[in-house]
Amino acid sequence: MNYASHISIFGTQISITNSTETPKQVYSLVESNKGYICLPDAFVIVSANKNKKLQQILNNSLLSLPDGQPIALYARFKGIKSMSSVSGYKLIQQLLATEISHFFYGSTEEELYKIRERITSEFPLANVVGYKAPPWVELDQIENNEKLQADIRGINQLKPNIIWVGFNSPKQDYFMAHYLQYLDNSIMIGVGGVFDYLSGKLKFSPEWIKKLALRWVYRIIQNPKRYFRRNVYAVFHFTRLFAAELLFSRKSSRS
Repeated sequence: MNYASHISIFGTQISITNSTETPKQVYSLVESNKGYICLPDAFVIVSANKNKKLQQILNNSLLSLPDGQPIALYARFKGIKSMSSVSGYKLIQQLLATEISHFFYGSTEEELYKIRERITSEFPLANVVGYKAPPWVELDQIENNEKLQADIRGINQLKPNIIWVGFNSPKQDYFMAHYLQYLDNSIMIGVGGVFDYLSGKLKFSPEWIKKLALRWVYRIIQNPKRYFRRNVYAVFHFTRLFAAELLFSRKSSRS
């Protein structure tokens, strides 16, 4: 179902794209498609390597965009120079500048108020049809949840072109895959913690940190309770899987 060429990273199909091409690809999908778009980072890709249901969800997306420098560096090592990390934060800004309609579903009412204020100030012509904070649910409470179902049915009546989903990942990926059935013609895009950046709760990392693939360190410094375990786990296991793949390929070439 992936609408772009892709590279398989430990079994997960990641779209071969970049920050310039992605807004065009999403824009072209809006009018004639219903579906969801994922932005898996290294943690989600490592998790999907063990969890085949999650991997199937990612592989059934319209696009699975490369979120983070480790993924871009992996692709570059494989000889794909046209691929670079895609920022959900910048993608939202790029598409707010178009005429397509948006709904923001995630975070808290307090944070959504700040996001609304910012968008109204910086993108006065943006076509935003609504904002709503979802109920807090655990991963195993995602499917067939009456409150989530009521929310998505209500959002569907507004017919937004894009629904920006701001849960943590991979919870948002499970949510999008399951509740797609209640939408008529909208595209959900899971942007995870981007809502925190839009509201000003977290600061966006400087470009030089991103280029050094140290964004995960910057996140830990800002919110160690939330990001330390997740990001250290992701870096360690992404490196481990990559090393194992290299070792296997060398053994195969010698035999």
